[in-house]
Amino acid sequence: MALAAVQATRLGPNLFARGPATIRASFHPPESLESYLATRGTLPINVKIWLEGEEEINSPNLPAFLDREATRLQADAVLVSDTEMLGHGHPSIIYSLRGSLAFELEVMGPRHDLHAGRYGGAVHNPLQALSEIIAGLHDRHGRVTIPDSTGSYTL
Repeated sequence: MALAAVQATRLGPNLFARGPATIRASFHPPESLESYLATRGTLPINVKIWLEGEEEINSPNLPAFLDREATRLQADAVLVSDTEMLGHGHPSIIYSLRGSLAFELEVMGPRHDLHAGRYGGAVHNPLQALSEIIAGLHDRHGRVTIPDSTGSYTL
């Protein structure tokens, strides 16, 4: 049985859905804020809660939303709550998430193998070029080395 993301389907006494646990299971900031407010009466900072439920379908509306609401979404810190818990009753704090990168990369070269004895490395091997590109995405300390992630690159 194929299910749409997060759409619940009842089969007899059972309810089936794809994705709801990953989207909602670890979202506890409202309870945390409620507890803080109950004990302190006010928050020391301005808090914005944003629930984005399109992760399972690659968030097609997210870029336009971010562009449109950029001013209202400005913040000094961000808490992402779609993370794991160590176990029942053991919430975790996850930090330094790196996100993900999706792209298509095409490396072009000669239509056939070029003998090193004749060409002596004058033509860069496409596999070597691809290996250098991938290896160069991070430095030896694991830091991302791409200077501007918003641009288009020709390497």
